[in-house]
Amino acid sequence: MKPSKGPMAVSTRVTLLGAALRAARERASWGLNELARKIGVRPARLSGWELGLRAAPEIDVAYILGTLGVDGDDKRRILALARMTASEVVILGRHHDYDRYAMLADCGTTATSVADWNPLFIPDLVQNDDYARETLIAAGRTEAEVHFVGELGAEHRELIQSKPFTAYIGEAAFAHMTGSFATVSRQFGFLASLAAPISSVRVRVVPTGTDRNPGLMGPFTRYDTNSGPVVHLPSHGAAVFMPDDGNYSDVLEELDNVALSTTDSRALMDKYAAKHRVSLRRSA
Repeated sequence: MKPSKGPMAVSTRVTLLGAALRAARERASWGLNELARKIGVRPARLSGWELGLRAAPEIDVAYILGTLGVDGDDKRRILALARMTASEVVILGRHHDYDRYAMLADCGTTATSVADWNPLFIPDLVQNDDYARETLIAAGRTEAEVHFVGELGAEHRELIQSKPFTAYIGEAAFAHMTGSFATVSRQFGFLASLAAPISSVRVRVVPTGTDRNPGLMGPFTRYDTNSGPVVHLPSHGAAVFMPDDGNYSDVLEELDNVALSTTDSRALMDKYAAKHRVSLRRSA
């Protein structure tokens, strides 16, 4: 199945602001009509803000957050979005900082489908909790950070895996797996469960030796939303959220052409899991 390019978002900032407002409302268990009445706007206007069809003014954003009881880091983060003028959103900080994960969780709330690509590592979105924890520890995070960010990551993964989601993984990722033998074994089992025919998740492996393709330029995640696609570009020191003018949907189309089928991908993962079990027995 080829990914749909869809309409280009007018402003990724507006899309992300709307996603953050909707996620905050849903976390507070407020209905859209109920909140609209409380803040004195028509439900259609509030819906337009949440869908990213138009930007919510900063004063209204502050009122919404106060009404919903949003404070601390989330209030700071969402108000900063309301004040921005650029279309793209850049979040400075390490890969697993709170603001990045919170923004990703907001994207997941409003996404209608998601596609993820990582040529070298097991993508965050298809890690199980144990593997994600050991990855954070290997990255040098403290126990408090691991617990705090781990909960956000688990919420994001659970949300994404309930939607139409395709994960493209480079075969090289299986040579770079981090963690104890037991954790890696469980991660292989988790990937196999995601790749099951009844799952809404499609796991496609791009085999080593595949001809050069644009996906080799680096990992990314594309969230399709009602107001247009949002692309997340991860790096160690910053995260970039930007609209997709068709470039990334073209990359996904090329990956779709070169990746193994879901059945062949699962068979290849089973082979790596078997090699891992052999290594475990030899080291025992």
